[in-house]
Amino acid sequence: MNIGFRVVMEPSMRGRSRRFGGTPSFLRLRACNCAACTSAACRPYFGGMHQKKALLSWLLIAAAWPAQGSPAAPPWPFSATIAKKLQQRAAVDAHTPVTRTIALGKGERIVFKLIPPGRFVIGSPPDESGHEPDEEQRWAEVADPYYVATTVLTKGQWEAAAGAVSDEYAALHSEQPMPFRFDDVSSRVLPALQAFAPVGWRFVLMGDEPFEFATRAGAATIYPTGTNLKDFERMAWCKGNSGGRVHEVAQLQPNAFGLYDMLGNMWQWVDAEFVRDKTAHIVRGGSFDVPAKKNGCRSANRMISRVPVAYRPALVRVKAPSAKVD
Repeated sequence: MNIGFRVVMEPSMRGRSRRFGGTPSFLRLRACNCAACTSAACRPYFGGMHQKKALLSWLLIAAAWPAQGSPAAPPWPFSATIAKKLQQRAAVDAHTPVTRTIALGKGERIVFKLIPPGRFVIGSPPDESGHEPDEEQRWAEVADPYYVATTVLTKGQWEAAAGAVSDEYAALHSEQPMPFRFDDVSSRVLPALQAFAPVGWRFVLMGDEPFEFATRAGAATIYPTGTNLKDFERMAWCKGNSGGRVHEVAQLQPNAFGLYDMLGNMWQWVDAEFVRDKTAHIVRGGSFDVPAKKNGCRSANRMISRVPVAYRPALVRVKAPSAKVD
């Protein structure tokens, strides 16, 4: 389920052209190739072996950018300050709070942050470290606001919602992520949590696009914090800083939307099928035991899994059925 997202344009070699006016500044920077340019934003895109492919990718993305003054032209990328303003504006428009808390009993609760509608570039440029072919960049649009839990579902939260866990996970700390098999999310987890859902909302498994939009929180860079690895390690548990173990949730800094551990610590299920193997499913976010760059904790990274990983609760508004017209 793509909960309110729709693909607007795919910048492939056969991508359709579209007239545009007013290229955002981040696109203009990457289109600069003058010999005298010293901008740090230019060098990564025009100093390597992929410079032609990178330029083509950004030009095709620019072709889908709406004309200046268009009411359908939301900001992208945007700063942490703007991220919070967008959340506040979405809350007013949707008549719902930015922060929503659901009590599960036994002292446990799930805290959610409202993710605003918007338009963003999913995927990664060809010259990003660790870039994979399935990360081809394209525009995607968030049609409706939705809630995302500030942390993945923990052992303590799951025990409060559904009872005792199996012996396999009995030794986990109550604040550590609770692993689930993919099929268990739809058959056990969502029905159990739905009993606690606010009226008019339902629990879902996020798809690829909503997960990446919530992860990036306005950042078009390799990490939500930018490009500096040390800055990123203040936000995510990956191989370089995890000490080789899964940590309790919410121990590091949140992203600009107020979400913890969107990257690192434990892989997270998304509602996306791996077409070449029906026994495997897509996971996002990285883990404590993978490097932050190659094949690791990048915002665009996608992997497959057949073993239990984490589930991050999300809520979407239940839309009233359309009235029949005779």
